[in-house]
Amino acid sequence: EVEFSDVFDLRKEAKNLNGSKKLNKLNEALDIANKLFSDCQLDDWIQKALAWTLIDLCKYYISINNTNQASIYLNQLFSIEFEDEDERIEKQKIFLRPKIDVNYAEVKQAEEFSKANNHLNAISIIQKLITQNRLIDLHHESYGWIIYRYIKNEEEKLTSVQVRTFLRDYMNLNNDRPALLHSMILTFALHY
Repeated sequence: EVEFSDVFDLRKEAKNLNGSKKLNKLNEALDIANKLFSDCQLDDWIQKALAWTLIDLCKYYISINNTNQASIYLNQLFSIEFEDEDERIEKQKIFLRPKIDVNYAEVKQAEEFSKANNHLNAISIIQKLITQNRLIDLHHESYGWIIYRYIKNEEEKLTSVQVRTFLRDYMNLNNDRPALLHSMILTFALHY
């Protein structure tokens, strides 16, 4: 029977390896961590075992300039819903995100505009990223919240076509569903 400690042991072995040997150990650790996680998603130690393996894989793929693969693991890392936030894991997320996502600064700026009710600037930044084909799946959750805040706060000023266009844009995003954002959008759509 495998345990979360096996994942940490494999990560420890991988630290002293390079190239494909390192990757094989990390993938072995990931397989065990994913299996444990699928059986018990709320166990704190299993969440940490999975998170640290994903962090190691992100760093490995960053080191060989494969940001596409690194972003897949980063997305999985962000999808873990921790009961208690781990400060070291949160610091790793903050450290890794800009290394993997070259558009992070612009998306963060759009989020800040959106939260400050400066919706037109937020939408403008996102539309520029879309036009330049730079809005990757990693940003879809952020864009969804920007859409929600905009249509919710400007509902009276927007035309029916504008609202329906934003709802269509939201439906085309690849964000987690079910989730809080999705529920908020559905509630808004029902009300509208």
